Amino acid sequence: MTMKKILVVEDELSIANFITDMIQMLGYDSKVLTSGTHVLSTAKEWRPDLITLDIMMPSPDGLEVLQLLKNDPDTAHIPIFIISVIASNKEVAEKLKQAQGVFKKPLDTKHFIREVRKTFGQE
Repeated sequence: MTMKKILVVEDELSIANFITDMIQMLGYDSKVLTSGTHVLSTAKEWRPDLITLDIMMPSPDGLEVLQLLKNDPDTAHIPIFIISVIASNKEVAEKLKQAQGVFKKPLDTKHFIREVRKTFGQE
């Protein structure tokens, strides 16, 4: 069995480090991107099994990145977990339906770990 890979897209380094520490503790590999700029090309190249995505980032923001990933046949199948202090307006809520999971900051680590394991069929 190959090691599961999780791409962490988060512009706040302390949060990115917190998430990657959790991922590594679970025995998975991780890679961090601090902006949405290269997410699509990195996802195509590195082929992660899951992507965590912040919404509030400099251009392109997480919603734009979510659309890019879901509209590309090479990356549309990858589960995406949104981890953000999300605005709960209708337009945002509609777009977030494309994500597998939505987690609010501060992150509930037990819930996050349970959902990652469930996504990988390990729960």
